[in-house]
Amino acid sequence: KDLDREASLTVTGLSRGTQWMSLKDHMRKAGQVAFCEIASSGTATVRYYDVEDARNAVDTLDRSFFRDDDGKEVEIRVMWPRRLSPRRSRSRSPDRKWRR
Repeated sequence: KDLDREASLTVTGLSRGTQWMSLKDHMRKAGQVAFCEIASSGTATVRYYDVEDARNAVDTLDRSFFRDDDGKEVEIRVMWPRRLSPRRSRSRSPDRKWRR
């Protein structure tokens, strides 16, 4: 099945002891996980095969408690990633002065 980039989520609040396999198992509660990668900053990218599963994950797993591989229980945040869109320059007209 093709991966849908729109089905990618960001997970934050992870401890250093988190392994991708454990997080993937936790995230499976919302649907079929296609990809899971943990960054050293305590964040992860989780991609589902289906956008509906990703929506379900945000609805049901955001602020859920996750037990990492060291046995530490942490509250995680599950959210849509911030899309970095190019800044648009705006042309601003000079302040208008009222004529009498």
